[in-house]
Amino acid sequence: MEPKIEIFLSYSHKDEKYCQELMRHLVSLQRQQSVSFWYDRQIAPGTNWAQEIEKHVYTSRIILLLMSADYLASDLLSSKEINLALERQKEGEAHVVPIILRPCLWKNTTIRDLPVLPTNRKPVTEWLNINLAFVDITRAIRRIIEKMREEQSIPKQRDVTIYAPVSVDEKRLADLEEKLHERYLFIQNWGAFLRVTGTPEEKAQAQTAIARQWRAIAADLSEYQILVRKLGRSVPTEILQLSKQFEEY
Repeated sequence: MEPKIEIFLSYSHKDEKYCQELMRHLVSLQRQQSVSFWYDRQIAPGTNWAQEIEKHVYTSRIILLLMSADYLASDLLSSKEINLALERQKEGEAHVVPIILRPCLWKNTTIRDLPVLPTNRKPVTEWLNINLAFVDITRAIRRIIEKMREEQSIPKQRDVTIYAPVSVDEKRLADLEEKLHERYLFIQNWGAFLRVTGTPEEKAQAQTAIARQWRAIAADLSEYQILVRKLGRSVPTEILQLSKQFEEY
């Protein structure tokens, strides 16, 4: 069995609701990628707070920095723990991943040269649907984990336990879910464009592209629902919402 990759979340307590929401999205990685999560609410009463945080900065392979004005104001970025995380990043021992939760002057900080998430650098709170922002972040973190596994940055160990392989249907279901999110994100971005700008010709082209995506969503939703029933799964809330919007369209 491959050892678990620990993911450390550094955040301002004023952003705790976003931290909790992100963790709900990352739960899927626990099942698929053998990872664990740690943040300061897991510190037991009576434990040395600073020592416990430093210990997990040492043991975590991925360190998420949840950026906001409150995070910057708290001086967390200049703390001993985050400096240690950045040093581990330089040594290739960890991946430090800034996540822009709310608009802030993160480009004036020590993490300005690091790749940030979401992938378009648009703060999570500025997305029309923040669930799509968290899906984007989760996919990016999954790719980081897969790359770490491929590069064998964590030594693999033999395990005599036999695990059931992921079925073709399960893999197809995951692929469809990702495609549906991507298509809906495309529609949202173009929809926002149509509301604020564009020449008549550009708007006509955008409407054609949106209609094409809705047709593709119809086909994907049909296949997705068949597979969900076949596998005895429940449909995620965001997919139900997308299905409802398709019916209204």
